Amino acid sequence: MDAQKLKFMMSIQQEIDKLQTEFGADSSVVIELKSQFDVLSQAEINRPNTTETNNLDLLPIKADTEAIRKHLEIRANVSIDYDFVKNDRVKKQLIKDNLRMENIRLNVTKDELTRFYEFCINAFYQLEELLNYYYFLKFQDNSNGLYDFLINNNTNYKILNNDDETIKSKKEKKQKELKEKSLSFITVADKITAFSFGFFDIKTGNYSGSTMNSLRLLRNEDLHRCSVIEKNRDEKLNKFLFYKNYDAIRYAIQNTAQVIKTNY
Repeated sequence: MDAQKLKFMMSIQQEIDKLQTEFGADSSVVIELKSQFDVLSQAEINRPNTTETNNLDLLPIKADTEAIRKHLEIRANVSIDYDFVKNDRVKKQLIKDNLRMENIRLNVTKDELTRFYEFCINAFYQLEELLNYYYFLKFQDNSNGLYDFLINNNTNYKILNNDDETIKSKKEKKQKELKEKSLSFITVADKITAFSFGFFDIKTGNYSGSTMNSLRLLRNEDLHRCSVIEKNRDEKLNKFLFYKNYDAIRYAIQNTAQVIKTNY
């Protein structure tokens, strides 16, 4: 086997090793890749040594390599069940963002921080879409219900029940937001807070509010800034970026989707 072929095959092996580290030796994708690579390797080992290599000799290798490369470009499956979403546009957008998120998770050609950052951004898109969907369905024609929901579950709106003159301007601002009957006046942060305290219970372990808020904060940062945060323990998002807990992020989306499915 000449040096060029050996180098190329080693690069394929390295990609397979990355996938095995990421998903385990029992992964069906890893097993399939190993099988194909073993066939390719044995063919080369058993090939008689020659001083010349022509294009015909390379054709079988090229065919097997292309098959492996197709597997390396993994296309993930949808990880969240969005069948409960009645609005077709919203459902399609949620599925699109979910597939993009999961494909990023499997893309071993990118470094870990880039993958995690892009995974989080697409996770946040789904959470934001889900929250907007819920608030719209639940409160589009029910401003009084929205008023009660926010007051009961978001400290920023509790001032509406306060007659203190020193907070009069803040109170009037919040009152205007509700009177507009437009959910666009309510910030994503306030929607997350009210939804989290309204439906998640930290005592039972199903509280996803902190993960949702971290995703919101991360959405406001660029990738370079995240690399700085990851190395600085004093930064607010340091632990979130350091541990890179993909499962917690996926659970936050699943948890939110389940709450909406159950409550509307």
